[in-house]
Amino acid sequence: MLNTFVVYVEDKPGVLARVAILFRRRAFNIETLTVGRTEAPGISRMTIVVDTDEHGARRIEGYGFNQARGQPGE
Repeated sequence: MLNTFVVYVEDKPGVLARVAILFRRRAFNIETLTVGRTEAPGISRMTIVVDTDEHGARRIEGYGFNQARGQPGE
């Protein structure tokens, strides 16, 4: 099942790599990843889609990622 997570991060070099490494170390495959700046200076928004079950989604939430609710198809 596809799960979408949103996280706000510092807009600095290396942050994307650290997030990708976090998923890799825990054996999650990122299906899609979108990153863009927000209106707040120095802050970027990452939207990450991961194919995992409910247990895996809860683990990801435990790492500080917020799951987007009300996705199409739910």
